[in-house]
Amino acid sequence: MSNQLVNVLFPELSNDKWAVVDLNAVALACGKQNSDEHHWIESLHDSLGVAHSYGGWMEHRDYLLKNRYNKDIGEDHFWHLGIDYNVPVCCNVHLPTDAELVHSEMDADQNGGWGGKLIFKFDKGYFIIGHLNHVVTQLRKYKQGEIIGEIADRNVNGNWFPHLHLQCMTKLDLNIDGYSHYYDGIEKDFPNPEDLIQ
Repeated sequence: MSNQLVNVLFPELSNDKWAVVDLNAVALACGKQNSDEHHWIESLHDSLGVAHSYGGWMEHRDYLLKNRYNKDIGEDHFWHLGIDYNVPVCCNVHLPTDAELVHSEMDADQNGGWGGKLIFKFDKGYFIIGHLNHVVTQLRKYKQGEIIGEIADRNVNGNWFPHLHLQCMTKLDLNIDGYSHYYDGIEKDFPNPEDLIQ
């Protein structure tokens, strides 16, 4: 577990117990997708004896998203490009590294949208922070640790369970999705945030 990244993103939660999870495997094991139950993450945390969880970089979420999000694209589309941090609604999100905000928007799409979406430029490329409420909007440089938003509920965050999506990318794309089909070089185009953000 990358305690350093968790501790910078959520310093108020740094003393809580966390677990690394594969949400697609959990959904498959319990026989339901995340859209079936609004509080399934809380149930998962209770069963694991933890307060919060994270994971999902390059996780193939074909079962988790079956019959829900972009269902007509095809099964191979559901490679998750970032890490999801499953934390409570209204939890403050702190900037994980010094970076310049280059894009801020509220994506109101309730069928898999971003809610509050921020794109930052930093010394190793770009990163997206999504599914927020009350986001910063001033396009300027921010310092590591500054509060840049808070976790939104399903009514704002694209109708997802409450979580923070953190995704790195080597090129700026304002319309990028959090999922993609798999292709050679995808890991280079969308590196693991835990490897890139220190």
